[in-house]
Amino acid sequence: MAVHDPSLDVVKKSLEAAASEALAWFRANCMQANPEKFQVILFSRQNVQSFEVVIENYVIKAERCVKLLGVQIDTKFSFDDHIAVLCKKASSQIKALVHLSVLNEQCKANIYHAFILSNFTYSNLVWHMFSTSSTRKIQAVQERCLRYIYQNYDDNIKQLYSLLSTPTLYMSRLRKLMVLVFKVIGQNVPSFLNEMYKCHGTPYELRDNLSVELPKFDTVTYGKRSLRYEGAKQFNELPVEIKKLCSCKIFYTKVVYMDA
Repeated sequence: MAVHDPSLDVVKKSLEAAASEALAWFRANCMQANPEKFQVILFSRQNVQSFEVVIENYVIKAERCVKLLGVQIDTKFSFDDHIAVLCKKASSQIKALVHLSVLNEQCKANIYHAFILSNFTYSNLVWHMFSTSSTRKIQAVQERCLRYIYQNYDDNIKQLYSLLSTPTLYMSRLRKLMVLVFKVIGQNVPSFLNEMYKCHGTPYELRDNLSVELPKFDTVTYGKRSLRYEGAKQFNELPVEIKKLCSCKIFYTKVVYMDA
């Protein structure tokens, strides 16, 4: 559950009331929740030293970083903690792969696709706009794995990508983002996403009438470096013929073909 209000007291009381109502519903339906496992995270531009919520005599303090559906979310939305966890897990899997020296090149590539690459593709749109330092960490882990698979420590990393017949992680996330914008414009998404992207309203019949509005922003970190701005900007650069397609499947194929 989420609450937003300029007053921390209002946020605290609203969370406590909603949590108590949820726990009452659980009990009424013969289910049990464990308040000790509840997590609280506070997003605020103010320098709040401490924040806590009391739910049925359990004091839950706000944390700097919480795990939600497998994604580490921090108070600054930098996702540095999440990237660090992913890189550590992938590095451990690469070490295990190194010990399997009897495998041929194709088997190693299959293991990379099934186990290592999946770390960086799960919910990757959520943390798409991460920091430059985290970008270097991911690239270093992936490059180390590809060089081991092909035993190639001299060629450019782009040549290794071509051998693997897979796009870069950035390009993979960008494709997903373009599909998301396409679905939002076609209203093929849940209702809470319908306002994320909007087409320019114009009384004229222009050739490109599917141009997406670029949202205004006050800060670079939370405005320009956001999915709303990045998605609109990248979608507007697509050819008109692709933006006017009716099928999401065909749209995705065309986007992949453009990259190829």
